[in-house]
Amino acid sequence: MVELLITSVIMGVIFATGSNVMVSQIRVSAQQESLRRLQDHWGRINHLLDSEITESASAAAVPGTSLTLTLAGGQTITYAYDGGTRTLTRTGPPINDNGTLNLTGGTANVSSVLLTNVDAFTPTLTNSREPAYTLALSDRLGASFTGLSSSTRSRTSSYP
Repeated sequence: MVELLITSVIMGVIFATGSNVMVSQIRVSAQQESLRRLQDHWGRINHLLDSEITESASAAAVPGTSLTLTLAGGQTITYAYDGGTRTLTRTGPPINDNGTLNLTGGTANVSSVLLTNVDAFTPTLTNSREPAYTLALSDRLGASFTGLSSSTRSRTSSYP
């Protein structure tokens, strides 16, 4: 009877220790997945912004609020950060299925939320041809990621 009691206690300790290790591993995996997801969001937004910056003729920035790109035909694309809703929106010409901008005359601009859970969007300009920005993201699990664009890769297509 004593042997059975000792065996039960030892099995209980082993089970409790194993459970703690598994729970810790699950938490670490969830945090890593959250960080990967934020990095993926950053990568998609960074690619879109870099592509549109390259297509634009000039840029103007309001630090902490918005980045406005002016295309060669005079149309504008504005990326705006709303701290109240923690969203980043894009307002400008629609994007066609093949990834090009719909610059057909008379086509109305569209506004769409690109990203939620944005902590900061800080566009800056070295000059009107070299915008850069910092984008800080977080999620409900407490993971956060901040990415900085490279203005040497994000140059507008024409010279003033």
